[in-house]
Amino acid sequence: MTKYTFKPKNFKAFTVDGLDARMEALNERVRPQLNHLGDYFAQYLETATGEIFYPHVAKHARRSVNPPKDTWVAFATNNRGYKMQPHFQIGLFENQLFVMYGVMHEAKDKAQQVQAFVDQFDALRNLPSDYSVSLD
Repeated sequence: MTKYTFKPKNFKAFTVDGLDARMEALNERVRPQLNHLGDYFAQYLETATGEIFYPHVAKHARRSVNPPKDTWVAFATNNRGYKMQPHFQIGLFENQLFVMYGVMHEAKDKAQQVQAFVDQFDALRNLPSDYSVSLD
């Protein structure tokens, strides 16, 4: 397997001021890695689950003023988008890498997904201290 690593220059893209300048830095320094991770993990998830997964690298296309504070690649079984179904994400903030499983407000079966989360809450509470759970 190819090693996909993020270097300090990748994280420093988030210190660039201004929307246009930060987007340029993200496109040059971070998007290539996210595209590679997307290709790799889409194949991995397909092999593991038997379902086709599509990578969706954040474009931040609707932004017009504020530069993004994070960016990511999301994996979902819908080739048109990821927000309407449970999905995995790998992404960066200025100071950390994150890997998460998420259900967004656009999800059609959100109540079922939330219940599955609630049913496993004890397991989440027992994660090691260097893990964090975001309820955002």
